[in-house]
Amino acid sequence: MTHQHFEIVARGINAEYDRLSRETENGLDRSHHMTGLRLTARSLADEFRTVNPRFDADRFLKACGCN
Repeated sequence: MTHQHFEIVARGINAEYDRLSRETENGLDRSHHMTGLRLTARSLADEFRTVNPRFDADRFLKACGCN
């Protein structure tokens, strides 16, 4: 995968995280979904690191908006 692929994935996660953070109803459900996105982003970062040793997990998580 290339840097551009990582950016696309991060933008998708960030958009969903941003949408959930602005949602005001069902706070408990929102919290669970946001936690799920954080865990997914961290899991993807671990996998991406195995594919590309130069992958910057901290930078990816920050781009996802849920570090």
